[in-house]
Amino acid sequence: QIPDVISRVADLTANLGQRERALELMKKALAAKQGKDALLLNKMGIIAGEMRDYEKEAKFYEESAKIRQWGAPLFNLALSQQRRGMLKQALANIEEAIAREKEAPHLVLRALIADAQSDPMTRDEFLQEAMRLFTTPSAMNDWELGWYMTAAQRTDNKSKMKQAQDEIQRRAQGRQKPANDGLLPDGGQE
Repeated sequence: QIPDVISRVADLTANLGQRERALELMKKALAAKQGKDALLLNKMGIIAGEMRDYEKEAKFYEESAKIRQWGAPLFNLALSQQRRGMLKQALANIEEAIAREKEAPHLVLRALIADAQSDPMTRDEFLQEAMRLFTTPSAMNDWELGWYMTAAQRTDNKSKMKQAQDEIQRRAQGRQKPANDGLLPDGGQE
C-alpha cells in the first residue's frame, strides 16, 4: 500500500538524518491512514524528540497511546521527561506504561525515576523485579539488552554486566555497523 511505502521511505530518510523531511513524509502516510496508526505516531514522536520539539513529541506519543493500548509511547514519553527533569510527569507516564505492559525495561526506567527522586528503596525494588523479568541476553532484542545493561550497572551486578557486554560484543562482530543503543522502542510490527 502507498501509505506503507511512504512510511518506509520516511524511515530511510530519518536514518539519513533528514528528520524534518521524514516527519513530513510520515504526516502524509498518517493522513492516508486517517490518523489511526499507533506505530507511525510513536515513530513520529521519536523523531520530534530527536529534533527537540518536545511539544510535538508528547502530542504524538499521547495520540499513539490513545489509539492502541500499549506501553511503548508512554515509556518513550516518560524517558524524554525523565531526561529533562520532569519527574512528576515521567512518573505518571511510566506507571501507566507499566499498567499496560509490565516489561523489564519499563521497570528499569521506573527505578531510574525513583533514583532521581532520592527514593532508593523504590529504586531497588523495581530493579530487582526488572532483573527477574529479563530473559537471557542472547534472547533479548537490542533495546532490551541496553536496559538490561543499565539495570546490571545500577545493581552493580558484575556477572550480569559481563553477560551483557559479551552479548553486545558478539552481536557487534556479526554486523557491518554498530547497533543502535536501543533506548527508545519503535513498537515493532503491528
